[in-house]
Amino acid sequence: ANSDDLVEFGLDMETRHLRLRYRTVEHKMALIDPDSIRQEPEMTDLELPNYAEIFSDDLQEARKNVALVTDHLWIRGDDVAGEGELRFVGEGDTDRTILSYVGDDLERDDIHEDTESCFSVDYIADMDKPIPSGVVVGIEFGDEFPMILSWGAFEETLDVTYSLAPRITSE
Repeated sequence: ANSDDLVEFGLDMETRHLRLRYRTVEHKMALIDPDSIRQEPEMTDLELPNYAEIFSDDLQEARKNVALVTDHLWIRGDDVAGEGELRFVGEGDTDRTILSYVGDDLERDDIHEDTESCFSVDYIADMDKPIPSGVVVGIEFGDEFPMILSWGAFEETLDVTYSLAPRITSE
């Protein structure tokens, strides 16, 4: 449906089907029995040393720019004289892209350790697609630890959290 279409929703509890209508389109979808859904995985309490908040547009820009040169994105945190720097780095065979966020570039800066982790650009793209434009995204990260992205959706009534394991690199 387009953003200006009137959408009609209907629910048939006997057959457990959801019906959607707009313009000349009608969808009839079987609903999933809630008892058949597996339990939500338990998030391990990771004590990640660094946390930063940036706008979703900056995260998406970083991912898109790094994708121009490689399929791996490095997230680096540096503590320079008490001021944190968050860097997104992509290094290809011949090219390099760096996006740096320091001080006022970050909505919040709790970067206390020099760390870096490598992630798949494709996986980050899958994670940042549903993030609305203009929202603040929290990024927790460490040295070769998972990255945790979090943001508020639906006017901060829903907290969304994604975790992504890093690519293990050997030097």
